[in-house]
Amino acid sequence: MIENPNILIIDDERSIAELVAETLEVAGMLTQVCVHASEALPMVREGSFDLIILDVMMPGLDGFELCARMRAESFVPIIFFVSQGRGSR
Repeated sequence: MIENPNILIIDDERSIAELVAETLEVAGMLTQVCVHASEALPMVREGSFDLIILDVMMPGLDGFELCARMRAESFVPIIFFVSQGRGSR
């Protein structure tokens, strides 16, 4: 296991991304939050991440397209994050 893994959390809802980050930090992990899909690729290029947590439903560039673009440049493991509110059905 990697000691203090560095995790990038990409979610357009800052409150959700920060909640995930806080939870992971309590467990000893390092986190960075990105709330704009357009800013994620440069962060992946410049950063040294052990894992990416990626929201699927984002405005503009969705999580699937962003994943495909990241995969062209990086093989960092990606976990898709999907949240559905009460009114989203």
